[in-house]
Amino acid sequence: MAEKAVKLRNGPALIQYFCVPDKKGNFHAPGDSPQDWEAFKNYCRVDVEAMRRCHQVMPTWNYTGPEHRLWVLDYEINQRGLPVDLEAIEGALQAVRDAQAQMDKRTHQLTGGALASATQRDALLSYLYLEEDAKLPEMTKAAVAEALAAGDLSPVARELLEIRADRSRTSTAKFRKMRDCAVGGRIRNGFTWCGAGRTRRWAGRLVQWQNLYRGSFKTIEERDATIAAMVDGSLLELYADPIEAAASTIRGMIKAPPGKKFVVSDLSNIEGRVLAWLAGEQWKLDAFQAYDDGVGPDLYVLAFAKSFGVAPQDVDKDERQIGKVQELSLGYEGGVGAYVAMGKGYGMEFDALVEPTLARATERQIARASRALCRDRRQGRYEALSDEVYVALDVIKQGWREGHPGVRALWRDLDDAMRQAIVQPNTVVECGEVSFEHIVAPLDVLLVHLPSGGRLHYHHPKIRDVPRRIPKGQGEYDTRIDKVITYWGPSQEGKGPRKAWAPIGTFGGKICENIVQAIARDVMAANMPAIDEAGYRIIGTVHDEVITETPDSPEYTAEGLSTWLARVPEWAPGLPLSASGFEAKRYRKD
Repeated sequence: MAEKAVKLRNGPALIQYFCVPDKKGNFHAPGDSPQDWEAFKNYCRVDVEAMRRCHQVMPTWNYTGPEHRLWVLDYEINQRGLPVDLEAIEGALQAVRDAQAQMDKRTHQLTGGALASATQRDALLSYLYLEEDAKLPEMTKAAVAEALAAGDLSPVARELLEIRADRSRTSTAKFRKMRDCAVGGRIRNGFTWCGAGRTRRWAGRLVQWQNLYRGSFKTIEERDATIAAMVDGSLLELYADPIEAAASTIRGMIKAPPGKKFVVSDLSNIEGRVLAWLAGEQWKLDAFQAYDDGVGPDLYVLAFAKSFGVAPQDVDKDERQIGKVQELSLGYEGGVGAYVAMGKGYGMEFDALVEPTLARATERQIARASRALCRDRRQGRYEALSDEVYVALDVIKQGWREGHPGVRALWRDLDDAMRQAIVQPNTVVECGEVSFEHIVAPLDVLLVHLPSGGRLHYHHPKIRDVPRRIPKGQGEYDTRIDKVITYWGPSQEGKGPRKAWAPIGTFGGKICENIVQAIARDVMAANMPAIDEAGYRIIGTVHDEVITETPDSPEYTAEGLSTWLARVPEWAPGLPLSASGFEAKRYRKD
C-alpha cells in the first residue's frame, strides 16, 4: 500500500506529461519516455483499483430508489445545458474593458502619474496614506466601503476609493467565465447533484449560478435596453456607471433559443414553511395556508404582529420590513449579529428601528436586552452598534422567539438528540420528524434520517471540551469549558480539493438549518421527475427554484409549472406549499 501511495503521488505529473499538450500543441508519445510511460500505466492500474475499492466500501444511503432517478435526471440536466447569449456577453466584456480603461486613465490623472490603476493595492494604500492622509488598514471590499461611509475623506481619496470599488467588482468576471465555458451556445455540466454536503442541494459549478448578481434595474425594459447598448457599443455613453449597468444584466445572459422560452417557478418561503412544520407551530402552518388561500396577512406582517402583540392590520410598511428580516434571520437561533447581517443586505437603517421598537417593547424585554448588552460589551462584541440599536435589535430577537415556542424547543431538542446519538453509538434517537444514528464502524459517521428517506451525514462526530475566555474587565478573564458538538469537514484553509479537513463546531440552530434546507431540497426533488416528464425540460435549479426550457407555446405556463412544483410529497402530510414563477425569453430574478 505504501508503494502504491508513492506512485499515486506521481500521478498528476504523469498526467500532465502524457495527457496535456505542450506549448506547441503536441502530445508526448510513450516512446518519448518509456520509463515514465510504464509508471503512467501502473498509475492508471492502481487508480482503477482504488476506485473499485471506493465503490465497494461507499454507502448507498442517498443513491437508491427515487434518489437514483434524480441522479440520472441530473445527468440529463447537465447535458442539456443553459443557453447563453454570446453576442451580448462579448458586448459586456468589451464595455467593461472600455470602462476600466477610462478608470485607469482617471486614476493616473488623480495621482499625477503615481498610479497606473486603482488595482495596485499596496501602491494605492501608500498613496492614500502619504498624499491624502487616508489611513486604511487594508484594501478589502469591507474596508473600502467603511472608509467611503465614514465621510471624512478628501475629494481625491474618495474618488480613488470609488474607482477601486468599481474596478474590483467580481460580478463582471462571470461574463468571461460564461464565454469560456459555452460550447455550441450552451453551458453544460453547471450543476452537481448533492453538491452541497450539509444539505444535499444542487451546487453550482463553472459560473456558480447560485449567486448571480441580482442587479439594480427596476424594469425588464431597462435591462433589455442595456443589453442592446452593450451589443451596439453605446453603453459608456448612456450610463455614468457602466460597470454596474453591465453587471446588472448578468442573469439576462441566459437566453432561450428561437422557438423556446423559459418557464421558471420557485417554492414560496419554503424554509419558513418547513421550519414551522418540523417545529409543530400549528398557528404558523395555518397562517401560511390562509395566506395561500388569499384570506390572511403575509407572514412578514404576521411575524412583527406576533412579536409585539399587535393586530396585523396595524402593522405599517416599516414594521413589515422588520418582520421580514426577523423571518429571514432568526429561524436558526440567530441573534443580533444575524439580524444585522441580513438587515444590511436589505439596506436597513438600524437607527430608525430604535424608536418604533422600544415603543412596543415590554420592560422585561428591555431589561433582558440590557443584560445581554453588558455581557457582549465585556466580550468586545458588536462595538459598531450603539447601545440603543443593540437593545432594539435584541428586543426584536426576543419578540420573534417568544412568538415561536415550538421553534425554540426544536433547536434544543435537535441539539440534545445529536448529543445523545454521539454518546450512544448504533442507537437510533428519534426527534420529531427526523432521527439520529451514530454508526461507528466502518465509517464513524452520524446519520440524520430525513422524512424523505434521505440522509445527512456528519463525519467523526464528537463532543469536545472547548475552553472559552470570558472577559471580566480591566484585562482579566475567566475560563469556561464549553461542551461543543463537532464533526470533520473542509476548513477554510486551502482551496478546492486541497482544502484541509478539521473539526467544525455546530449547535441546535445550525443543525436545524441543515435539516430544514435538506427537507426543502427534498420537496423540490420529489417533484422534479414529474415536472420533466410533463414536458417542462429542466435545465437548472437555483436553491428552491426550477428553471425549465419549453416550446414557446401557450400550454406551458408558470401556473402549470408551479402546480407541479407545489405538490405535497406523501412523506410530508400537513406541509402547506405554494409556488409562483414567470415565463421569459431571458432569465431573471422574479
